[in-house]
Amino acid sequence: MRKYLSLLILCILFMLSGCKYTTNTDADVVVTIFPQYDIVKWIAEDYLDVYLVIPPGVDTHSYDPSVDDILNIKKCDLFIYTTPSLEQWAPGLKDDGITLELSNNPNIHLEKVQEKEEHHTHHGEHDHDPHIWTSPIYVKYMVEDICNALIEIDPTHQDVFINNKNRYIEELDKIIIEMNEVSIEAQNTTFYFGTPFAMFYLFHHFDLKFESIYETCATEIEPSIDDIISMHKTIIESNVSHVFIKELVSTSVAERLVLNTDIQLEVLHSGHNVSSSDFEKGITLLEIMRNNINALRKEINK
Repeated sequence: MRKYLSLLILCILFMLSGCKYTTNTDADVVVTIFPQYDIVKWIAEDYLDVYLVIPPGVDTHSYDPSVDDILNIKKCDLFIYTTPSLEQWAPGLKDDGITLELSNNPNIHLEKVQEKEEHHTHHGEHDHDPHIWTSPIYVKYMVEDICNALIEIDPTHQDVFINNKNRYIEELDKIIIEMNEVSIEAQNTTFYFGTPFAMFYLFHHFDLKFESIYETCATEIEPSIDDIISMHKTIIESNVSHVFIKELVSTSVAERLVLNTDIQLEVLHSGHNVSSSDFEKGITLLEIMRNNINALRKEINK
């Protein structure tokens, strides 16, 4: 009887935890999303074990932590998340150790979600736009805070962490220079999005103009047929060569926008998450940012 009871308990725990790409570990650092994971891995190298809560290929907005996630968060030395606007389940989950909420940096200003009628603004299902990692300017502050937190839990490797942090920031500075060049080149360009838009901070910091067919940064509410027809007409009249799409979402609306045209769909990657194959290949946030610069230039230089 005890054997069957134990088996039943194991089955229930398995169903609660869901399908995970990794098993329960004794990680030193637990992070919620890919951008944090990439930064920690770059700075800490192999000196600290890192556990990524939201697996590759999974939507970050609707994710609920599994049993393994909660156990890892409670046991780890450092828990990192972005903001309660994105990870609503994260605040207060860890009782001891260090919890780092990246949006708490005084240099990072969360923008309130704007109404649709305000021109060139971001629309989302959050009270505040949480996608701070889309701007290399804000990522610099994230890198500094993460490095300081890693030193706090592992002071013996302080020199290594600081050196790696400085190298990461050097790469971000190069990206910022390129984005400033893009900003100058794109003064007369409006970028059109056929999927949810999550790039507000990048576009805001570098003064880029955009129009999105979606009301929010999620796909739950589909655009009306009138909106699709209107944007279809606009992109044709504007001589657009590319309509931009977000990673890991349906592109059915975007495909309708460019139907019977020569306009190409081009990915502008928000870095929210990456596919399982890209994760296995070792794609980095810096690489995603560089790819985005190339994608933007395709429309500028059409």
